[in-house]
Amino acid sequence: MIGKVLDGRYRIVEKLGEGGMGGVFEAQHTSTGRRVAVKIIIKAHASDEAMIERFKREALAVGAIESEHVAHILDFGTDPATQHAYIAMEYLEGEDLSKLAARLGPMHPNLALRIVAQVCLGLQKAHDAGIVHRDIKAANIFATHKDEGAVTIKLLDFGVAKLASPEGAPVETLTKTGGMIGTPHYMSPEQARGAKTVDHRTDIWSVGVVLYRLLTGSVPNQDAESVGELIYQLVTTQTKPIQDLAPWVPPEVAAIAHKALSTDPAHRYQSASEMLEAIKPLLPDGRAIRIDMLVSLPEDLRTHVAPRAQDARSLASIAGLPRDRVDAARAKTITEVVSGSSPPARAPSEPAPTPSRSPVVAVTGATKAAWDSGPSTAAEGRTATPLAKPKSPVPVAGIALVVVALGAFGVWRVMSARDVVAGGGGATSASSQAPAASSSAPTARRPNGVVDQGRLESFGPLPTVVTRSDNALTEPKIALGRMLFFDPRLSKAKDVACVSCHALDAYGVDGKQVSTGHAQQLGARNSPSVYNSAGYFALMWDGRAASVEEQAKLPLLNPVEMAMTPKLVEERLRAVGAYVTAFAAAFPDEKPPLTFENAARAIGAFERKLFTPSRWEKFLAGDKDALTEAEKIGFNTFVETGCPTCHFGPNVGATMFQKLGLVKPWPYTRDRGRFELSQRNEDYMLFRVPSLRNVAKTAPYFHDGSRTALDEVVRMMARHQIGKELAEDEIASIVAWLGSLTGELP
Repeated sequence: MIGKVLDGRYRIVEKLGEGGMGGVFEAQHTSTGRRVAVKIIIKAHASDEAMIERFKREALAVGAIESEHVAHILDFGTDPATQHAYIAMEYLEGEDLSKLAARLGPMHPNLALRIVAQVCLGLQKAHDAGIVHRDIKAANIFATHKDEGAVTIKLLDFGVAKLASPEGAPVETLTKTGGMIGTPHYMSPEQARGAKTVDHRTDIWSVGVVLYRLLTGSVPNQDAESVGELIYQLVTTQTKPIQDLAPWVPPEVAAIAHKALSTDPAHRYQSASEMLEAIKPLLPDGRAIRIDMLVSLPEDLRTHVAPRAQDARSLASIAGLPRDRVDAARAKTITEVVSGSSPPARAPSEPAPTPSRSPVVAVTGATKAAWDSGPSTAAEGRTATPLAKPKSPVPVAGIALVVVALGAFGVWRVMSARDVVAGGGGATSASSQAPAASSSAPTARRPNGVVDQGRLESFGPLPTVVTRSDNALTEPKIALGRMLFFDPRLSKAKDVACVSCHALDAYGVDGKQVSTGHAQQLGARNSPSVYNSAGYFALMWDGRAASVEEQAKLPLLNPVEMAMTPKLVEERLRAVGAYVTAFAAAFPDEKPPLTFENAARAIGAFERKLFTPSRWEKFLAGDKDALTEAEKIGFNTFVETGCPTCHFGPNVGATMFQKLGLVKPWPYTRDRGRFELSQRNEDYMLFRVPSLRNVAKTAPYFHDGSRTALDEVVRMMARHQIGKELAEDEIASIVAWLGSLTGELP
C-alpha cells in the first residue's frame, strides 16, 4: 500500500498499525498536502456487509458531531481499484489516556477532573446527536498536543456506537439482541448483561471508570480473574471506595466518580452535562490543560489524607450539591488540594496582579516546597491556574506519541513523533491540520451581526510568544537578535538587512511586489510579514523552512537576497567587539558562542515575540462590542462563503498547504509553488496558505505580489478556490471583517 494513491486522493505514506480486518495508515491528501490517518478494510473483508456497515456508521456518527473534543472524520469511501473501504480521519499527535495513565500513575485530582470535564463536553455533543458511544475507555480518549503547549482531550473510535434513527424510529444496532459489546472493565452493568435498554447513561458509567482509573491508577474490579467473574461483580457489588486506594483524593472528587458508577442508571448523572456541572465548582480556574501539567502525583501529596465521607450515600449526595452547600471546612480542603499550591509564576519585572479571589495555599509545607506553579492558561474567558509541576524534569514530558485507533479491529499502534514543546513551536504542532468541514459549515445566512459561538471554534487568540526546546528565549539572546535584524553588515554589499524587506513599522513588509536584494536584483516572490510568523506551521511561500530560525538562514545565503556565506557572516561579526560580547552573553555555554547557527537562533529568538493581537482577540474572549456590526456581518459572510476551510486557527491561515486554483484554474502559473522544490506532480501550484493577520496592511498580495486591492483578492479567492462568484456587498463585508485582524505593533 505504501506509495499508492487511495481513491485518487490519499497517497499512503506509512503503516501505523494493523489488525485482522485491516490497518491504519498515515496518508497525505494529494491536492491539499494535508496529513491524515486512513482506516482501511482489507480486500478479503470487502464483502463483509456488517463490517462495511459498521465502517459507514462510524463515519456517519462522528460526522454528525460538531465538537473539538471528538476526533474528526474527514471522508469515507471505497477505492475503486482495490475495493478497499476506508475512513479518512484527522491525524493526531499526543497520547491516549491508557498510555498517559500508565506513564503517570495516579493523577492529581485537578488534572483528572480537567480531563473528564473535556470528555463530558465531547460526549454531550455525541448524545445530543443521538449517538451512544458504548466503548468509552482510557484507550479511546486522546490527549492531543496543540499549539503553545495546550492539550485538548478528544473522544475516538465510534465503531460500535448506537445511532438514533430519524423520525423517532428504534435505535440502530449491529449486534444481536442480548449480545455483549464494549470493553469489559469499562462496561456498565446493563451493558454487561446485554440489556436491550442500554442508553446514553451507559457512557456515563464508563466515564466514571475513566475518572476512577485516573485518580487511583486502576479500574474498578481489577482483581476479577475472568469475564464471568467481572460481570458478576459489576451487577452485584458496590465499587470499592476511591479513598481506600487513594486516600489523598478529596471526598467531593471521589463522589463525582462514585455517582457516575451507580449500579442503577437512574441514580447516575442523567447526562454528561449534568456531570460536567458537578465538576465545575471543583475547577474554579477552568478546564484547560497544558503539556506541563501531565506529570506524576508528587510523593508528598500521597501522604496527605483527605477527609472522608461517611458512606456511599453521602458521597452521592455531595456530588449533586452546589459548591456553596458543601461543608465549609471540607470545601477549604478541596480548594487547597484540587486547585494547586500557588498562583502562576510571573517575571520579576511584571507587576503583581490584583487577585480576584483569595490565593490558594498549599496543603502542607512540604507540598508547597515541592511544587512549582506553571504558566497561566486561558479557559472559558478566565485565567486558569494550571496544575503545579514538580521541580525535577520529567524526561518524557516533551515527547509526542501518535496513536491511531483501528476502530472495530481493536488494535492500536503507538509510534514516536516530533518533539512537541510545552511552549509551542509552529512547525511541530499537530494543530496544523485543517478542521473538519462540519466545524465551519454554514448553517443559515445571518443578515445581522449575531455570531454563533460554534463558528468561533476553528479560530483562537494569538499567543504572546512561541518557544522552541532547542532555542531558549533569554533577554541577551533576544537583544542580540534585534541587533542582527537591523544590521546591513549581514549582506555582502552591506546594504541589505532583514528589516529592509520586513519593516517592523509597516506590519513587517516592504510594500513592494517583490523585494530588492544584492546588486539590485529582484526577488522571485513577495516578502511576507515577519509578524506572528513564529506560530506558522511552515514558513516561506513553499514551506521550505520549518521554523523562524531555519528561515533566518535562507535570505542570508540566497545569492539574490543577501549573498553571504556562513564563513563570511562569522568573519563580519567577529570584527565587531560589541557582537563578540553580545554572543558570549547570549550563548554562555557554547564554545565558540559566535557562529552562523547561533546568529540564526538569535534572530529567531527576536522574531518569536513579534505578535500583533487585535480587536479580534477581545471578541474571541467574549467582548461582543470589540467588533462593529459590519465586521460581525463580515465574519458571518466569511464563514458562510467557506473561507475557514483553509483560513483557520490563531493566524487565520498558515496552518496548511493548498493548491492555488483548487476549483477553477489559476490564471498565472509561472511560479508553480512547491513543485519548484520537489518536481512532484502532486505539488504543482501548492503554496502555504497565508495568514490573514494584518492583511489590510500588507499589500501587495499573493506569492507574486500581483494584486494590490484587498477586495479583488477576496473575489479571486472565492472564484478560484471555492467556485463562488460573490456579490459586491459580500466582498465588502468580508473586507470589513478582515480589517478587525489588524493588530497592535509591539
